[in-house]
Amino acid sequence: GLSKALRQIATWPPRRKFEVLNDLIQPIADDFDVILLDTPPTNLDIQALTLGVAAAVVIPCEIADDTAEDGVIGALTMVGAAKKRGNPTCTVAGVVLAATRLSHSSFSERRVARRTAQETTQRLREFDPEVRILTSVLRQRADANLLRRHGRSTTELLDTNDIALPRRQRRNVKRLKSTIESVINELYTLIPARAEGQPLACTLDIAERAKPTVDITETATETTVDLSNTDAEPAAATTKDASVDLTKKTEMPATADAKKESTS
Repeated sequence: GLSKALRQIATWPPRRKFEVLNDLIQPIADDFDVILLDTPPTNLDIQALTLGVAAAVVIPCEIADDTAEDGVIGALTMVGAAKKRGNPTCTVAGVVLAATRLSHSSFSERRVARRTAQETTQRLREFDPEVRILTSVLRQRADANLLRRHGRSTTELLDTNDIALPRRQRRNVKRLKSTIESVINELYTLIPARAEGQPLACTLDIAERAKPTVDITETATETTVDLSNTDAEPAAATTKDASVDLTKKTEMPATADAKKESTS
């Protein structure tokens, strides 16, 4: 799988390892609208490797985690270093705020979550005034775990008859689907046109996949789409096991631009 290859080539000399990663990507690049490189939060070698070939980076930030902002700042710094090392077009598409550790069951709790998100946004912009913060906020980690457990996207889980979901759980999955579509649509407006076949280094941790999907990875224990560890560890992708989600060109939300030169 590509995740094993990433771990191996991350230890090679810089120029050689970037060439090898490009060689792995190019044969399949024309078959997909988006290539997401989802990397583990603790492996800086793999993160640096993916930043060396990525067109854009999406960074998650868990607003209830006191260390998450440091992770975002570290990710922004790594992107700057990647530009100097030979990928000058690499850019930060945006930061995705996650409030999965906060309760949203009452008005007062939702108000606290909104205020915390605003405070996090303000502090990040003090570090980098130009950083883009997505307006969509991820709130439902438990329901994303449900998708991974069944191996289904939200659409597949809602449309299938072979999995009985309690009414409340089905309602939550519908909300998660709406959030995922909102995030994807917003990313399509933020991510610039890229060179043919150039991937998106991403930390989407929402586990949504347009189908059909080609999986050339081991199953991640945490998630795929880091839009992965919402603890906001550095930027190029984040799930516990390095994984790559190659999203086939179909079934993107209606408002998303499904051109090849757009983009996790």
